[in-house]
Amino acid sequence: MTLVLTGAAASNINLGTNGTISNLASVSPLTTGQIIQVVTASTSTEVAMTDTTWTDTGLTVTINSVASGSKCLVLVDQQISARKDATGKSFGLRLLRGSTVIQAPLANSSGLPWENYIDLPNTSGLTRTGFSGRHSIIKLDASPGTGSVVYHVEMNNYASGSSSTLTAQRQDTTDSTSNITVMEIGA
Repeated sequence: MTLVLTGAAASNINLGTNGTISNLASVSPLTTGQIIQVVTASTSTEVAMTDTTWTDTGLTVTINSVASGSKCLVLVDQQISARKDATGKSFGLRLLRGSTVIQAPLANSSGLPWENYIDLPNTSGLTRTGFSGRHSIIKLDASPGTGSVVYHVEMNNYASGSSSTLTAQRQDTTDSTSNITVMEIGA
């Protein structure tokens, strides 16, 4: 069986049973700003860290066949939990295209993330600072390159040690799934 996507009278696309696509030449090219493709990925695998080394959260997506001149709009919904057995906790998330950082958090002079800071005064015997929630990143990548492009998210602590834990997709939360969506936008 052949599937026919019908457009204007002379611009049908035929999808054959053997995976062949025919009649693409009759379809007018996409114009500037149109969404060419959308790819999404998610993970619920827990990743925890206690040091100050950038660590992959496990949230990764690959978009294939990116055309020359296209831009990619990247939308990240990252579940993250932070805990420190003392007052004050800071952490950061960053977005990468391959090994290139394209969205970085605010940082101190040593390069440690300072974007998300939580402080709980040590009163009445309170000794733990914590946060659990969702962190969003929205980034228009104006020069993603062509072909297959991989986007992923990394996390980092401001302070290290077993008393300072950062967890992506923490399993004891209501919804521990993180999501990433990439939209290729025509040039």
